Amino acid sequence: MTSIIEGIQEQDPVAIRLASQFIGDNFQTPFGKIIRSKILNRLKNVAHLISRDCCQAILLAPAKFAGDSYKPQEYSKLIKLVEAIKKVQ
Repeated sequence: MTSIIEGIQEQDPVAIRLASQFIGDNFQTPFGKIIRSKILNRLKNVAHLISRDCCQAILLAPAKFAGDSYKPQEYSKLIKLVEAIKKVQ
């Protein structure tokens, strides 16, 4: 995952797509808090490069927590990424 994080920083389209899919599809995995946080921070900086289909999956990710009393720490970073995506769409 470290190389994917570095790839996002370098604006590598494959790394951005893999990271976007990971966040959109697997945000509720019980492990990887630090990795998810780093990925979310990096994706926020390249939100304009995220493909439309990956954007849709990320935009829907917060809805998975509707009604949950517990939200993971990185949930706030997910919201910031969603806001960044909405600005560039």
